[in-house]
Amino acid sequence: MKKLKVLQVIGGGEIGGAERHLLTLMRLMDRERFIPELLCLCRGPFAPQCRREGITTHEVIMRHKL
Repeated sequence: MKKLKVLQVIGGGEIGGAERHLLTLMRLMDRERFIPELLCLCRGPFAPQCRREGITTHEVIMRHKL
């Protein structure tokens, strides 16, 4: 079966409760069925942390907050 990519999007770059929860969800995904990816809308320590965990991470720096 083909693996399904799951893109998680988060606006914050700092590591707080939402980021910890998201990282836990991505860690626990069944890697036989899913490929977790992350899109961060600002820079901070969260994206590098996810990369260290082996999660493909993209950063799109927003000029204005959503």
